[in-house]
Amino acid sequence: MRIEKIVIATTLAAASMLAVAQDTARPRMTREQAEKVMEQDGTAVMQENLPVNLMNGKADIVEAMLLLGVDANGKLEQTPQTTLEFAVSACVGQRVAEADINATVEVLLRAGARPDDPGMMGTMIVAAQQCPPSVVKRLITGGAKLDVRTPQGFTPLSMALIVGNYDTAEALIDAGAKLSAEGAAKLTEGVTDNPRLLALVKRASAK
Repeated sequence: MRIEKIVIATTLAAASMLAVAQDTARPRMTREQAEKVMEQDGTAVMQENLPVNLMNGKADIVEAMLLLGVDANGKLEQTPQTTLEFAVSACVGQRVAEADINATVEVLLRAGARPDDPGMMGTMIVAAQQCPPSVVKRLITGGAKLDVRTPQGFTPLSMALIVGNYDTAEALIDAGAKLSAEGAAKLTEGVTDNPRLLALVKRASAK
């Protein structure tokens, strides 16, 4: 059984590395290409126009804007979200293709976006609740911390488990995320008919 688990974990890790490699290998835009993209789109190159393209997974437009001077870590005066928070919010409702979200996240990270900058909830907190494992894995390889917390003390792992995003919770555990004894007890209190939750909590609290 242990050998089977190791094989599965190795396979998942290899798939994740391949996805990252494919994103990283995506051809980089030249300034001339960026200007053409923005001319065809008809959107002004300004920080205020970046969030809507991030939330819709428009990686080419995002890359063009960044290349033409928009700040990968810039914020708007009226909203606290970071650029990466806007990007991972595209996971909500599964309305944007996973590949497009990953491409947008990759463009931001490659441009120097910082995954742990403070925002509204935090990039990893949002991603843990809403995104598939591949997005969270890319944030982790981009330097995102596993132990960030909400003001109430919730970590990405605890949030993923609370909302039932179990595939992503498993990816976080595989990456080293842990639960305290107190956190594990709260998550499993009164739970008797959710074997996957119980198994994941057991794994995360046994480390």
